[in-house]
Amino acid sequence: MSRIENSTFFLSLMLFLFAITACEKADNSTIPAVITLGITEIGTDKVLCGGHVNNDGGKSITERGVLIGKSENPSLDGTMIPMGAGMGLFNQWVENLDPGTNYHLCAYAVNETGTAYGEVKAIKTRGIITDIDGNSYSVVDIGNQTWMGENLKTSKYRNGNPIPQVLNDEDWHNLESGAFCYYDNNPSNGLIYGKLYNWYAMMDERGICPEGWEQPDNNDWMELIDFAGGLQNAGASLKQKGFDLWEPPNVDARNSTGFTALPGGVRIRDGFFSIKQVANFWSATEYDEHANWQAYLSSVGYNHSGAYVVPVGKNYGQSVRCIKKGE
Repeated sequence: MSRIENSTFFLSLMLFLFAITACEKADNSTIPAVITLGITEIGTDKVLCGGHVNNDGGKSITERGVLIGKSENPSLDGTMIPMGAGMGLFNQWVENLDPGTNYHLCAYAVNETGTAYGEVKAIKTRGIITDIDGNSYSVVDIGNQTWMGENLKTSKYRNGNPIPQVLNDEDWHNLESGAFCYYDNNPSNGLIYGKLYNWYAMMDERGICPEGWEQPDNNDWMELIDFAGGLQNAGASLKQKGFDLWEPPNVDARNSTGFTALPGGVRIRDGFFSIKQVANFWSATEYDEHANWQAYLSSVGYNHSGAYVVPVGKNYGQSVRCIKKGE
């Protein structure tokens, strides 16, 4: 082959390759972009979590979900929880977790190019405590405090002695010793909202709270209220969300603290009032001017977003929450 023919051949080959390359579409795809959503609800063995795929990287999202594990880097050794495919928001409950345990989680999204991960979030599942009656309660850390996450249900003092159940309204009103009742004297109300106790039962020296726990006083309640946004706003951060357990409008309820205030109502001389409307919790603090018959309560309601601490008669029937003693 002559030198001229050689040059012509290589020129033709280069033009051919250039033509093929020019016809190919450039692949500018990348891995997706995904955000880990803030954690909205945590239980003793589950967490509501998810993410948002806001960029598919030029390829279809074939899988998305959450990675969760006990190490600080769930993308290395976490359990993969698929939550569908495609762009947009996604979330669901991740279950079968260990109570009172630290976890780390992040959202992930997969396309043909690769896998992307969102920011790692640290959570702790709620612990569990049990009272003398065998009732179990979730535990929630709020600021520097540790609270019982449900209303008390025990029918016994810590030493095993029974707390008397009193049915008659007039008998209840005249009591100067400990007693409990169910709202409307209906045990089914106690399954969710717990029992109602007079102040004498809550403060009995035999103890009403589980071992290692105590009755909160005004200082405890005010620390909680301050952490939750102050008297004007704390109710919103303390109340259980929705209308299943609270009557509408349940103003601004978001339960961002995890306290899960439940409206067990109140018992007074004339009977029972305001279940699903008011969550009243006893304080261990007596009212100075009438300490022989009045003590304080902390309360949130369905028709406002605030909280308040006021004195009432010690013979009122109200809910009890316990707080963990300092170490």
